[in-house]
Amino acid sequence: MTRDALKTALLDSLRMNRSVVLVVLAYIAFVLVLGHVAGFQVDMRLYSGQAMILVFFSFGIVLVPIVVLQLYRHRPASPVQFVWRLLINDLHIVERGLIALPCILLFPVFSSGYTSLKSAIPFLHPFRLDPLFAYWDSLIHGGHAWELIHPLVGFPIVTSTLNLTYNLWFFTAWIAFALVAVISSDRRLREQYLLSFFGCWIVLGSIAAIGLASVGPCYYGLLYPDDPYAPLMSYLRSVDEVYPIWALSTQDMLWDQHISRSPGLGSGISAMPSLHLAIATLNALLLSRLSRIAGILGWLYVLMILVGSVHLGWHYAIDGYASIAAVPVIWWAAGCWAARSTEPAPVPVAST
Repeated sequence: MTRDALKTALLDSLRMNRSVVLVVLAYIAFVLVLGHVAGFQVDMRLYSGQAMILVFFSFGIVLVPIVVLQLYRHRPASPVQFVWRLLINDLHIVERGLIALPCILLFPVFSSGYTSLKSAIPFLHPFRLDPLFAYWDSLIHGGHAWELIHPLVGFPIVTSTLNLTYNLWFFTAWIAFALVAVISSDRRLREQYLLSFFGCWIVLGSIAAIGLASVGPCYYGLLYPDDPYAPLMSYLRSVDEVYPIWALSTQDMLWDQHISRSPGLGSGISAMPSLHLAIATLNALLLSRLSRIAGILGWLYVLMILVGSVHLGWHYAIDGYASIAAVPVIWWAAGCWAARSTEPAPVPVAST
């Protein structure tokens, strides 16, 4: 790539990502100012070591399947030269990399600010709403939601499967983010998704989480003497003796970090609303735009995350309902903004 072409690509990258970059930078500034005013610790380096890992992982999950498929189809005499031409000429890897790089590099910084703020939630708004949310949850369902679904999913192998599905959420969320950032040929849809993605973390995972501060069923007994979720947690611990239930060790780790009052990787407790359900719903909306079958699979995954969040003690069911209801609003608002700010010209479309 010539110097002029590189300069053009950089300008295109800044233009295509300007809305997302401004939103992320505004959020980071908000966290820093709030931390200074409120007096809680903000560590913007929490995920700095993950930045390049995320970059290579993002491009890997996008490129490796394409390259392997093309090698299988064409079986070239010189695989190295073939892959080089494929990446540079057909996949436009340099241009696409520059377009995606701002979002990918900002994500670790954004995550550091988000985790610092999430860890400070009990400092900003003490956890006092769990009895109310537990009451609403039981009122809506005619009993606690976990009790209603337990006859259907309360089997060790099912519990273990839900635990695995729930833990895979981060990878599905990041893969969707990376795929849209790197290869999406629809600029408007790309901006709508990326704005919605960060919007979910900001609006639901930060602002709403502070206003609706709650710990969720798994910690209920640590704050209140009358614990309707004790039988559920006892069941999960019994299953953990046969199948590893990673949710339990993660819950213990988060509570230890909560007691220490210092932000760390993945730290912070927040039940209402559920960010797991928010991102799963966002991905279901995206998949529904791509195809009917993909949309159906996306919504089935939402259902699995919802059931898993309740069955593993992470959330009241209404935490998930709130996110499922809120995300389409964020998606719509981001779509309106993207329709006004994007240009009609598409980014290069990869040939496969």
